[in-house]
Amino acid sequence: MKNRKFIAVIIAMALVVLSLMGCGSKKIEGPFVGSWSYIHDKENIALLIKDNGKAVLDGEDYSYTVSDPYLIFKSKNGTESKMRYVMDGEDMLFYKPTTYIFDGEGTPESIVGTWKDATDRWAFEFTTEGTFMEDGIFPGYFFDQGDGSIKLVYNDHFEDAVIYYTIEGTELKLEYPWKMVKYTK
Repeated sequence: MKNRKFIAVIIAMALVVLSLMGCGSKKIEGPFVGSWSYIHDKENIALLIKDNGKAVLDGEDYSYTVSDPYLIFKSKNGTESKMRYVMDGEDMLFYKPTTYIFDGEGTPESIVGTWKDATDRWAFEFTTEGTFMEDGIFPGYFFDQGDGSIKLVYNDHFEDAVIYYTIEGTELKLEYPWKMVKYTK
């Protein structure tokens, strides 16, 4: 009788331990999980996304959640950053948002005009003729897709890019795609 009680207690304890081990171990799955490098810097990891809800982006630690087509990163101080991602075969287009300020008179009614980001010293100029100039040196043509995105067709040897945008007053919020490849070192 004592052996049966002992065995029952051991089995009950094992079940409790096993059930506790399952708590909090929900894995996040998706093609974005893994180590990523910018295509122009394959020697370094720029983005590490773990299946446990933790991530490292450009050297900073975050927790994250998924709300397709976005990864929502939360810093230790509680700041959230919503980053769009699009899988491109085995590669990923990772959209980093940047805020540009209208460099002109009044409030713009469209994307046409000159927009500057003082922090990074980046700029975009969009004309009524459908041309653009990026950072004063990369020209091309743009086509408004009508869904809050624009296709940029560069004159130079860059791949065409689709950027997403919103305009709020004199602020242009651009989501520009950075091509990432799986880190393989």
